[in-house]
Amino acid sequence: MRDQSDRRVDFHTVTFDATGGATQQLQDGEVAPYPSEGLSGSGQVAAVRVACLTATVQLIHHLGYDPDEKDHHDMRLLADRFDIDLPAPYRR
Repeated sequence: MRDQSDRRVDFHTVTFDATGGATQQLQDGEVAPYPSEGLSGSGQVAAVRVACLTATVQLIHHLGYDPDEKDHHDMRLLADRFDIDLPAPYRR
């Protein structure tokens, strides 16, 4: 989704399992796992607290493909905000 200022939010629909983890069906037919501990993040959208992925799981889910400039930008912001090391494809 995006607003008039081109601010965007990605939604990834997932199916939850009995352990609190989840999986996402990808466009290529693969299934991406989301461990329960990776679903414990929280954030804020327009002053409303929302559940989200942890920074670590966000990094993991940005691997396995060639990142574009937007991916590099997003991962640098994430790494700076949470003081985490970027994985190899995102180091420059």
